[in-house]
Amino acid sequence: MKFYVAKNKVICVIRYAGRNIRGIAKCSPQDKFDEEIGKKLAHLRCEEKLANAKYNYAVLEAERLDKELEELQTRCNKAWAREEELYSDVEEATWNLKNYIKSLD
Repeated sequence: MKFYVAKNKVICVIRYAGRNIRGIAKCSPQDKFDEEIGKKLAHLRCEEKLANAKYNYAVLEAERLDKELEELQTRCNKAWAREEELYSDVEEATWNLKNYIKSLD
């Protein structure tokens, strides 16, 4: 976290996910400039933006994971269906083999 102080303005910068998040506090012309109050205000505004950025990232990640889960469920369903087909094929082959053996007797 870095602070930059200019005439009647304080900027707080926090680096997050390769981006700079900025919070700015400007002093009203009617007020007396106080650097410490400006830093606290700029920091709070920066933290608010950071919280929003983290929330938005979490939402996007949840959507990505939901899509991945759907794809995995589809793959599992296909695998289970194929497994059922294979069991059916094995049962049919077993039945055919038993009948063939009986026919040899």
